Amino acid sequence: MRFEKFFECLVLCTAVFFAWQRELPARMENSYLVTVNRLTLECINFNKLTSCQKALMQTENLQEIAARHKMYACQTRTLGLGSDLILYSENEITNQRVLEMLEQVNKFCRDF
Repeated sequence: MRFEKFFECLVLCTAVFFAWQRELPARMENSYLVTVNRLTLECINFNKLTSCQKALMQTENLQEIAARHKMYACQTRTLGLGSDLILYSENEITNQRVLEMLEQVNKFCRDF
């Protein structure tokens, strides 16, 4: 009887563990989008070059994840945001253009 209870608990714990692991990558990938938003807004609102650079690195990570999941619309917008962050850092475009591309990234990448 005691062994049966132990075995039931083991099976239940294993099932919960594997269910949690399947959700973990989605949560991690979603955190990239949250981080991209935060850093991009810091970049354009406070004109912080370090935030622009970090946002650019995070957009690279996000576009790689999008490519892996065959989410090409998300990947394309993310590459566009990275390009806009570079141009903004060089004072070549306005913050409005960066915000518009960030909006597109949020629209097309929200299903992670």
